[in-house]
Amino acid sequence: MTKELKTKIYNLLKTASDNFYGYSSPDFPESIDFKSENLINTNNEKPVISSEEKINFSNLEQINKFEETTEIEENSPKKEGISIESLNEKILLCNNCSLNVNGKGKVLTLIEKKHIKVLVITLLNLSSEEKILLDKMLSAIDLQDKENCYITSILKCIPLKKTDFYKLEGCRRFIETEIHVIKPEFMLFLGKETIKFLLNVNVDIDFHNKIFDYNGIKTTATFSTEEIIKNQALKRPAWEDLKFLKSIIENN
Repeated sequence: MTKELKTKIYNLLKTASDNFYGYSSPDFPESIDFKSENLINTNNEKPVISSEEKINFSNLEQINKFEETTEIEENSPKKEGISIESLNEKILLCNNCSLNVNGKGKVLTLIEKKHIKVLVITLLNLSSEEKILLDKMLSAIDLQDKENCYITSILKCIPLKKTDFYKLEGCRRFIETEIHVIKPEFMLFLGKETIKFLLNVNVDIDFHNKIFDYNGIKTTATFSTEEIIKNQALKRPAWEDLKFLKSIIENN
C-alpha cells in the first residue's frame, strides 16, 4: 500500500472521528508519517506495523455509524457545538496517560452563560494556599473568579506522582477546547511551563510587559503562585505584571 493511499484513509477516519467528538479526536494523532509498504508476503507472515503507524480503532464502529448518517465537511470547525458539560464527561473518561487513575479526573466548574473577560490558566490544580493568594492578586485588579474571570488548569486530574507532571500532552485538547468554549477577551498564564506549553516558546524568555497572541486572544503572563509563595521577592514583579494586564483590559 502506498504512503499516499495510507494517508488518505487515515485522514478520512480522523475527520470522521473529529466530527464525532466535536474536537480533535483522542484516537488519532494530528499526523502520521506513513511509509510505503509492499503487502505481498510470500511467507504468509502478518506484516509488522511499527508503533508509530498503529492506530486506535476502538471507536471505529461509532465512526462507521456516524459516516452513514452525516456528510463529512472537510473544512467544518472541529469544536463547534461542544459544551462545558460534554467536555467534563470526556475528562472523566480520559485515559490518555497513567495520571488519571480510575477515572478520577478533575471536573471543571460549570460556567454560567455569562461573559468571562479574563481566563487565568495555571499548570496544575492549585492548593488552598495558592488559591487564596491568586484570589487576592486578581481582586487587586478588579477581577473575581467566576464573575468576570475564570481560573482553570492545564492538568485536569490530580496526579499520584509529582515526577509525572510533565505528561501534559494528553491534556492539550482539553485546555484548547476549554479556551474555545469560554472565548475570553484576555488570558493570563501563570508560570513559565504554562507559557511554554501553550505558546510553544522558549521557557527562558522575558515575559514581563509583553502581549502574546493566542489565536487572536491578547495574553499576558506572570509567575506561578507556587513560585511566589516560595520566593516572596517575586510579589513586586508579579504585581507589575498584573497592572500591565489591567492596563491592557482598560485600553481595549
